[in-house]
Amino acid sequence: MRRALSLVFTLLLVEAVAGPRPTGALTPQRTSPLAAALPSDNAVLVWDEAILHGIRVTKAGPTLGARAIAVAHTAMFDAWSAYDATAVPTVPRRSWRRPPAERSDSNKAEAVAYAGYRAAVDLFPSEADYYAGLF
Repeated sequence: MRRALSLVFTLLLVEAVAGPRPTGALTPQRTSPLAAALPSDNAVLVWDEAILHGIRVTKAGPTLGARAIAVAHTAMFDAWSAYDATAVPTVPRRSWRRPPAERSDSNKAEAVAYAGYRAAVDLFPSEADYYAGLF
C-alpha cells in the first residue's frame, strides 16, 4: 500500500513539474479546471487540477509540489471522513462525525470542495483570486 501511494504521489509530482501540455491541459493563462470538468468528475479531481495549477504557475519545486498535494489531499480526506460512518480522520476530534441525517453525497462534495479551496488558498495565496473563481 505504501509503495502504491508513493508511486501515485510520484506520478502526480512528475505531471505537475512537467508543466502544461500543448493539448489543452490547464495552463497559466488561467483556464478553469471546472470548464474542462466532466459530469463524472468529483470535487477531489477538480481541486487536484487546481493544486497542480498552483504548482505550475508558482513554479514550485518537487518538494513543495509534493507537500502541496499531500496537504490538499489530507484536508479533503478529513472533510470527507466527517461524513462517513467508519472513516478515521488524520486528527480525531470530539464531535467530528456529522449526524447520519447530514451524510449525503452533496454534503460530502461540498465539504471536500471547501477543504480543497481552503488548502489551495493557504498553499498558493498569490492565486487566491483564481481559486475564488473556482469556488
